[in-house]
Amino acid sequence: MKRVLLTLTVILLLAASSHSKAQYEKFVYKPKRDTEGHFQAFLRVVSQRPFHGSYAMVVAIGDYDNLLPLKSPPRDAEKIRDFLLSSNEYDEVVILKEDDANFGNIRYFMRTYFTDKMSKKGRYRFLFYFSGHGTQHKGWGNTVMGYLQLKGATGKPGDSDVIDMSQIGNWAAGFRYATHMLFLLDCCFSGLAGVERKNYDTEVDPLELAKENGWHMITAGTQDETSIGDLEKWGGSLFTDVVLKGIKGHGTADSNSDGIVTTYELFNYVQPAVRNEAKRSGFPQNPLISNLGKYTDIGQYFFVYQDPRVGRVNEEGWEDVISTKTVVESELVDYVLISSSVVSRGDILRIKVRTHSSRVRVFGIFRDSMGQPVRVDAKYDRKEGGIYIAYLIPENAVINLHTARIFVQEIGSAKEDQLLVEYEVVE
Repeated sequence: MKRVLLTLTVILLLAASSHSKAQYEKFVYKPKRDTEGHFQAFLRVVSQRPFHGSYAMVVAIGDYDNLLPLKSPPRDAEKIRDFLLSSNEYDEVVILKEDDANFGNIRYFMRTYFTDKMSKKGRYRFLFYFSGHGTQHKGWGNTVMGYLQLKGATGKPGDSDVIDMSQIGNWAAGFRYATHMLFLLDCCFSGLAGVERKNYDTEVDPLELAKENGWHMITAGTQDETSIGDLEKWGGSLFTDVVLKGIKGHGTADSNSDGIVTTYELFNYVQPAVRNEAKRSGFPQNPLISNLGKYTDIGQYFFVYQDPRVGRVNEEGWEDVISTKTVVESELVDYVLISSSVVSRGDILRIKVRTHSSRVRVFGIFRDSMGQPVRVDAKYDRKEGGIYIAYLIPENAVINLHTARIFVQEIGSAKEDQLLVEYEVVE
């Protein structure tokens, strides 16, 4: 009898465990990855070991029970979700919104699900995004504590439906083999989640990016600031709108035009863009960046927004990893690269020309917002090994497909070339 009861107990426990996992499956999205994504291609190009898993979690709450409802989080979550699922870089993406973004679900995925996913020895990357209300309360010794507010939060001290922002560091530490992590917090008082990092270098060897650990967090503002949003202006929150533009390589986010946006490059783009736009709207908002762990800031979480296979690999394993490449059959020009063929108003269009001759002059003829030709001279960058043209897209530029002419002339000879470059201006 005892043996029968023991067997029955084991069966019941297994069934309960299976049911427990099944109830969470509806929140897990597994994008189809039929082709090699830019990120994995980059690792192969620079001869680095592949990551064993790339995961992301999105938490967004707008319809609060006891707090002022927010219009931005639902839209922010959709935009982040669409990017993650279409990027061909993530194995699994967990989406928790509104009622589903409760403490039990968040705890399960952060303490059990993803911990298990990244428990086998290897290399993993993880992205966490939160959009919703945030608050602060004084704790022991008048220490100010920050909290992510969940759907049932009341906004009062002692609130149970909140997540202590300091818990984020504990979550990160629990992912034993996660070498690259980035936490993005789009909420009020989010600066309380970490300690601001003052010194960081945006110039980093791509090999170090992939090889070394990098755990960082970027918050929408300081510990005293709110995060602003407007559906008409930014399609949601300002912070998330700018972050997504940066991840996709818009404007100056990719500061060295190598097709990669590192954590520090992203922050260097996001902070002034958010600060200046918020100031124009009459609000103070200054994003912060912090390091989440000891010895985890040599490497950086990074996004490869263009196919690195258009670039070239030299004997050192690295050279040009930029975007759209146009090979030219010419006595003067080898190829032309555009850092991003899709730009927004106010962004900078960066073009690189690789020439055979060192005795050349290069300039581009663009069309301004009135359709008039504008000449832009090029600069030779010996360190980067190319000739660059940087063209500022006018704030009132026509949203359309544009064509620019690039002229290359050899000094002291009659050799010259005209190249056509297409780029699209979007809102």
